[in-house]
Amino acid sequence: MALSERDIRSAVRYNGRNGSRIGWPGRWTQIADLLQLPQASITPEAFARALATWQAANRPLGDDGKLGSMTWSRMEPMTR
Repeated sequence: MALSERDIRSAVRYNGRNGSRIGWPGRWTQIADLLQLPQASITPEAFARALATWQAANRPLGDDGKLGSMTWSRMEPMTR
């Protein structure tokens, strides 16, 4: 499912507010590699879109573009 502009704005806000609490920003390089993103030029909006695509391929995660605790628990072992 493609995210609407409203969904993208929500995901960008969520990821910005909660990333440090969940603990994923320290593995940005590994996450970008997993999502096949160019690290140098990724925008928060492009990150949310790519994450939603990854989530859709990794059910039962919701494909909302938000890197929350459920998504991180699935993704984290792949970033070690």
